[in-house]
This record gives sequence, structure tokens and C-alpha cells, in this order.
Amino acid sequence: MADKNILNESCSNSAIQGIRWNALGEYSTQGVTFVIYIVLARLLEPHDFGLLAMAMIFIGITDLLSRLGTNTVVIQQKSLSQELLSSLFFLNLGMGLVVGVLLIGLSPFLGWLIKNPAVTPILQILSVTFVIQAIGSVHNGLLRRKLLFNRIAILNFSVAIIKGAVAICLALLGYRVWALVIAVIVASMLRTLFLFIATGWSPSFCLDWAEIRRVRSFIYNITGFGLFNSFASRAGNFLIGRFLGAASLGIYSIAFKLFTLPNQYVSHVVGNVLLSALSAVQENNSLLQKKYLRASAGIALITFPLSIGLALVAKPFVLTLYGDKWSAAAPIITILSLVGSIHSIAVISGNIFIAKGRTRLWLGWGVFSGTVSSLSVLCGLPWGLMGVTVAYAFSSIILVYVSFIISCRLIDLRMADFISVLMPYLRATLIMAAVVILLRVLFEHFFFPPVIVLAGCICGGLLAYSFIMLMTRPPAFVDLAAILTAKCPAFVRVRSMSR
Repeated sequence: MADKNILNESCSNSAIQGIRWNALGEYSTQGVTFVIYIVLARLLEPHDFGLLAMAMIFIGITDLLSRLGTNTVVIQQKSLSQELLSSLFFLNLGMGLVVGVLLIGLSPFLGWLIKNPAVTPILQILSVTFVIQAIGSVHNGLLRRKLLFNRIAILNFSVAIIKGAVAICLALLGYRVWALVIAVIVASMLRTLFLFIATGWSPSFCLDWAEIRRVRSFIYNITGFGLFNSFASRAGNFLIGRFLGAASLGIYSIAFKLFTLPNQYVSHVVGNVLLSALSAVQENNSLLQKKYLRASAGIALITFPLSIGLALVAKPFVLTLYGDKWSAAAPIITILSLVGSIHSIAVISGNIFIAKGRTRLWLGWGVFSGTVSSLSVLCGLPWGLMGVTVAYAFSSIILVYVSFIISCRLIDLRMADFISVLMPYLRATLIMAAVVILLRVLFEHFFFPPVIVLAGCICGGLLAYSFIMLMTRPPAFVDLAAILTAKCPAFVRVRSMSR
């Protein structure tokens, strides 16, 4: 019994350390990336960002095909063998080579398809990243499976710094869009090299098809969902780039990047650790409910005020950080950020599908949601960039609600219980929003510059939300304080019950 208690405590501490390091790594990396992006936005034009965004439409979709979701396979499988890991490694390498060669050949056609021949050489150069990233996919999965998020944090932060330095230096030298392209390639090479060093694992020279067949169905469903999800998220970029031009796509890409900030800063931090935690108790719906609700509340604690706050100060935010040439992005940011508040929680719903082994259902949902998102963007095109944004936001709200229903049913969780867990953070956010609106109206009435308006609204909103949290002390706030001090009894209790 004593040994079991020690093991439970060790696993709990690993989870807490995993969340702490994952949060530190994501926040520091995304913080550095955000600052670098602002500098680049002032050095380059919307057209340059638009060209890269056009190329990344095709790069992002085919990259999933080359990696085959093997890092997720490594995390989810209960047991791993050297034969399986090595087989996945060489399968990835082979697919990376095939996809890279295909993209080089198809680049002229893709440039014609999106009505911009300047995209062709960019695609041909970026095709090398398929091989580079495929090589490190298994290693990435191994680090996450072992909850070695301290190494991942150091790795990602180092790569972000070097990537940003390369991009800024080349932009100053007048390389324009190629500053962004070369930085992507350098980052891919460094990331793969660091993954090899961090894991210390080397593949054996074998390709065991029996081992691959054992996880074949899982790979198909994970890759299929990823492809459709990637297609859906990039279909809007393709349509905007083809029909509205590179400059419009550059503006939309900036807005969309800010829309995904809550996901990158919070949802991915929790989700990376949550998948391992859910997979460990995949047969126990009671424990799955507790972990899922606690994770959702933790995300809402931060993303609700972050997203709603950004929506309310979008104009002074853009004018202060990006400059007048990006002012058209402000209304787009406002609309997308309002949706981002609930989208950030929906992001982790996929962990329920995977943990329960329902990857076929996840694939079906990916096909359906991807189709709806693409059609919504298409419907909004006649009204320009604003029409696309409104249509996408409307469809996203519906899809997010449906995804919540499906996730809750998979673990026998009542939708009413799910909503009630989020209500304390929603109420606090609405009070904060009222304070921010009042302050912005007051500052703008006296013609304060955008930087003062932005700073005043941020300080006022932060103080209001923090005061409410300190007074009400909802569970997620208590958990956050406990995690930061490495004393989280909830993790200990839940983890102990799973043993």
C-alpha cells in the first residue's frame, strides 16, 4: 500500500510539473513569438505576410499527411516497443520524402490555382520541411508521453528566439517575404536537431509492418481528422487569397493569429498534459468527467477575459502595436475574438475522442465541421473580408456547441453540469467587460492617444477581474494557485482514484 501511495504521489507531481513546464514553455515561446511578429509587421507589408499565408495553406495540409499523427500514437498507446517506434520513424521519413517531391512538382499548378505565381518558388523551397519535421515526429511524441515538458519548453523557446532573429535580420536586409520563408526552414532544422538531443532515442533499422498494422486504424483516423480540420481552417485563407488578394489575406492572417492566441497560450498547454491524463483513466467515465471539467474551467479562467478583453480593445491594440497600415484588421479581430472565448475550450474536446478510442467518430466530426466551415467562408465572400469573418464566426459558434454535446455524451456528462462549471468565469468576464467599455468611452471622449486607451483598459480590466476572482475564489482559481505552488490536492485525489 505504501508503494502504491508513493507511486500515486509521484504521478501526481509529474502531472503538476508537466503543466507548470508546459505553461512556462508555451507562454515564454508565444510571448517571444508575439513580440517578434509585431516587429516583423512593422518591417514588412501585409502583402508579404499574405504570400507566406498562401504558401502555408498547402504546406499545413500536406504536412499532416507526411507526419501521419505518429506523435499522438506514441502518446496514446499503452505500451511501446522499439520495433513500433522505429517503424513509425521510417514510415514518417518515407512519407515526408514522397510528399516533399510531390509538392515540388505540383507547385506551379498550386501557384496558378491561387492566382499568384509568386507562391510557386516559396512552396518549392518549403517542401524540404516535410522531411525535416517528419524525422522528429516520434521524438516529439516520446517527450510528451514521458511528460518531459521542461525539455520541450527549453527547446521551443530556443528555436523561437533563433527563428525570430533570423527573420528580423533578413527583413532589415530587404529580403521581404523570403525573410519569413528562410526563418521557417531554419526553425524546422533546429527543432528536429534539438528533439534528437533531448530524447536520446535512436531508431533501429527496421520496418515492421505487423506493428504498423496494429495501429493502422488509429493512424488513419487521426490523420484523416487532421487533414479535414487543416483543410477547413485553411479553406478560408485559400478563398480569401484567390478572390480578395494577398494583402487582404495578410490582414486576415494577423487577425486570425490573435484569434488563436488563447488556444496557444492556454488550451494547448492544458491539452498537451490532458491527453496523457485522460488516456490513463480512459475506462472510468467518472474520472474523465472530473478531469475534463477541471481542465475546461481552468481554460475559461484565463481565455474568457483574454478573448473578450481583446475584442473590446482591438482598435487601440492594432494602432499601438502594428501601426496604421494594419487598421483594417481591428474589426476582424473583434469578431473573431468574441468567438475565441468559447472556441478555446472546444479545442480540448478532441482529447475526449482520442482517450476513449473513438477516433472514427472524431474523423467523421472533422469531415462535417470542416465542410460547414468551408461553406460558411464561401458564403461570406460576396461581402468581402468582413462578410467572410461574420460567416465563419456564426458557423463556429454552432459547431462549438455541437462538439460540446458530443464530448459530454462520450463521458456521460450532462450539458447543464458542463455549463454550470463555466458560469463563474463568464459572470466575472462580463463584469470586467463593462469596466473596460466604460474606461474606453471615457478615454476616447477626452481624445487620449491609442496607447493610453489600451494601457488604461488593460489595467482596469485586469484589476476588475482579479478582484472578482479573489473575492469569489472559484475552483479553477484555487487550482491555478495550487499548481503555481506545486500543491494541488485535486490532482493527487483524482490520480489516486485512477490507480
